[in-house]
Amino acid sequence: MENDDTNVRMAKMEDQLAQLTAMMLEISQKLKEPPAVAVTGTSTPALSEHASPSTGGTHVADLPGKEIAGEAPSATPIIVNLDLPPKENPTSRLSDESEKRLAKMEERLCVLQGYELKGADRLSPYTKTSFPENFQELEFTRKYDGTGCPRTHLRYYMRKMAHYADNVPFLIHTFQDSLEGIALTWFIALDIEEFTSWDDLTNEFLQQYRFNTELAPTREELTCVEKKRNESFKAFAQRWRTMASQVKPALNEREMKQLFLKTLPSEYFQGLVFSGCQTFSQLVEVGE
Repeated sequence: MENDDTNVRMAKMEDQLAQLTAMMLEISQKLKEPPAVAVTGTSTPALSEHASPSTGGTHVADLPGKEIAGEAPSATPIIVNLDLPPKENPTSRLSDESEKRLAKMEERLCVLQGYELKGADRLSPYTKTSFPENFQELEFTRKYDGTGCPRTHLRYYMRKMAHYADNVPFLIHTFQDSLEGIALTWFIALDIEEFTSWDDLTNEFLQQYRFNTELAPTREELTCVEKKRNESFKAFAQRWRTMASQVKPALNEREMKQLFLKTLPSEYFQGLVFSGCQTFSQLVEVGE
């Protein structure tokens, strides 16, 4: 199946190359066409009956004139310019149609090479975004690097940009300033000119980093966390609490306390299960 697809693509590319070759030959032939010789005819005063050819580049030929009674016959000469006209710049002879075909050929060559021509007129509208009046560049103290929850970062970004929530092009343009590392590289590679709304960008962002949300620990996984041998009780409780904060939906205080007790070694469990502690913080204080 893959070979068939490859053959089809190669056939299309060969066909495009053949068309481009034909276009280049046609244009080359037009450039090689010799310029036409200009012939001009003008009348001059009567010359002698037997005028010899001029060595200056013109030849005068006499034609028999009508005889008028009482007057000597006269001839009306025809002047043929034998000098070649100045050489014309070949590029000036290219018609508008030829120029269009040249441009089209260049564009198709670029497509074959794997990229498109992008002039200033084809840039994303978001690269031309005008900054609001009296705007001061915002500093994002927390930048998303491709790890962590993408929804949390979006909430942080929107709270930071709340004053400009109605300026969608500005929101999209500034979003890159809140990213770093591989997340920034991902954003720069996006074709943001295809976005028509802020939702388009957020959906793309959430789709790209959804695995970070999917990797959040579950309630069952929390009960399997173990205290390390040289880890203090307080350090273990803080590490466990950080993991518990990522569980969706969020744990309430009672559920958090019950799950934490299940992770404790027997010496801690027996001393805390009947301690009467009502909150997680109280468990940590007693456990220390």
